[in-house]
Amino acid sequence: MKTLKITISLLGFFIFLIPLKTTAQDQMYWIHVDHVKPSMEKEYEKVAKEFADACKTYNVPEFTFNVWRHDNGSYYYSSPMKNFAEMDKDGMKPLRDKMGADKFKSMFERFDKCYDAHQSFMVTYRSDLSYLPEGKSAEGDFNKYYYLYVSPANSTAVADKMKEVKDLWAKKGSKLPYLVLHTGFGAEEEFYLVIIRNKDSQSQAAVSSENNKLLGDEWQKKWDELYPLLSHYKTETSMYKVDLSYNPKK
Repeated sequence: MKTLKITISLLGFFIFLIPLKTTAQDQMYWIHVDHVKPSMEKEYEKVAKEFADACKTYNVPEFTFNVWRHDNGSYYYSSPMKNFAEMDKDGMKPLRDKMGADKFKSMFERFDKCYDAHQSFMVTYRSDLSYLPEGKSAEGDFNKYYYLYVSPANSTAVADKMKEVKDLWAKKGSKLPYLVLHTGFGAEEEFYLVIIRNKDSQSQAAVSSENNKLLGDEWQKKWDELYPLLSHYKTETSMYKVDLSYNPKK
């Protein structure tokens, strides 16, 4: 996992994609992904727990991350960013200084043995595309992801169709909230990510089925208009790993 340090030099290796039509309050996130080898997953979680515990022990300031394990075995770390200036900061320096450079280095060397590939990129929360009735998002540790990959030529058209979908949800009084993220710097491909959260997969399936009945044929029509605009499309699921996540004490 290296050190999760955000640097301009790292971003230089990736395709630069700038989020479009975001609003002032929309939150940016730095995402780091470790594609863990199946044979090393137990060791990875052991080291990741040590890392989170070390952050808690030393109460590392101005550094927070939430961790999800995806169904393909990848681990996603999400850290909020206040602005682009944070790209120059080394948020790990306080931890490195407190636990000692040698111990810190050893921990991350153990991390790096658990995977052959990892990546980092930015996403921005899109309030204009997300549907949160009464301003509230569903709670739960289970996430269902819908990746809508787009070409630069179709990005705006897809966003416009997604706004129509949001309007349909609102018109029908849907009780199924969803979040939308849009890729930024560092993403190999541009995509919109729709996230639906629930307590488990069974609850998710039941709520989605009821929502489809509520929306009826109008939802199928909107999807039929949106789908041809996509470069490709995939779904994934994940579970939140509270034991591997870290939020500093206030």
